[in-house]
Amino acid sequence: MLADMGGACCGHDGCSRRPDAGDASRGDADAGDSDADGDVGAGDVGGETCDGGTCRIRFVAAPNRRDVVYDAKRQLLYITTNTGTPSEAGSTGAVLRWDVQSSAFLSPLLTGGTFNGIDISPNDDTLVVAESGNDATNNWVHVVDLPSGTSEKSKFPLDYGEGGTFMPLFLDDTTLLVSSEYQGSGWAPLRKATLGGSISILASIRQDSMLARSGDGRTIAIAESNISNGPASRYNVPCAEFLDTVETQRWNYEICVSRDGSQMSVPTYDGTYVYDIGGTQIKTVGAYAADQPVGCAYSPIADIVYFAWVGAQHPSVEAYRTDSLERVKVVDPQVGQVAQVYNTAFVSGRTRISRDGTRLLVTVNGGVALYALGAGGL
Repeated sequence: MLADMGGACCGHDGCSRRPDAGDASRGDADAGDSDADGDVGAGDVGGETCDGGTCRIRFVAAPNRRDVVYDAKRQLLYITTNTGTPSEAGSTGAVLRWDVQSSAFLSPLLTGGTFNGIDISPNDDTLVVAESGNDATNNWVHVVDLPSGTSEKSKFPLDYGEGGTFMPLFLDDTTLLVSSEYQGSGWAPLRKATLGGSISILASIRQDSMLARSGDGRTIAIAESNISNGPASRYNVPCAEFLDTVETQRWNYEICVSRDGSQMSVPTYDGTYVYDIGGTQIKTVGAYAADQPVGCAYSPIADIVYFAWVGAQHPSVEAYRTDSLERVKVVDPQVGQVAQVYNTAFVSGRTRISRDGTRLLVTVNGGVALYALGAGGL
């Protein structure tokens, strides 16, 4: 279990609790950016009509989808499932490949598992996939070398009561964090692993904890699941230390963190709670058991957060400014695309964004929606 570590954290200018406020490289978006012209990109033509540079360019039919990431180098989507494939029924899942240029599935990267979270390295050459599987002594993540297409299991010795792996997240091209499942209800290791090298346990956190990375790669947000006080915390990567822990007093399942780590959002059944750098709740987006976001992702290039909404009367995907937390753009006006998840991850509304901030991915009813984002994230 994580405690409030307090103290100092590494800022951009050394050790300070708050990241730099005056970074000249920040591409802050304002309401006027919604009219910016965005290049949809080679191979993306043929989708729906763009409005102001942002549009839904593809729908991928993958009814058993769980998690998804975008490979910018190859213009592919990788989609995890825990049962069947779009073309055949079955009791096991796959890691699917979908080609954006041809709008077609390629042969799966992996089959025969019950797959969970997925992430891609900063150089787009390595894929890591969690699986709800273990043997008597180990669980594992699958590591796929994308240039060659070969894969291997990176194994971890089981801790007490531990099940399979849940969510992997790259810190750099060879280092990752991994959360795990528990066989029952309990705590499982948060591991830091170097591919082909060292493995260490950073903390004991709740089973099925969700991990999210800031755009600058310096902060990892952690939403601990299956516990009623709802701990959510931040881990500072350069300083290798845990920062503040907040408690939502709700059942957590998802989380996202801003590009500089200064804000995080935690979807709950009471609405999405938004916290500042000091751990103060500054807004609730959505309402209890009503229209509410069930997924979120912050832009890595602008002060924008995207919410995937449940609600019969609410647009499915919207963009909000992070300073005012007011809506600045409806990304997808269609309603009813995202299903209620009832405090469980990888069900619907899972929201991911490419590292360059140009592609947004949301799991919707029956598959995955892919959006091109305009200049300034709008």
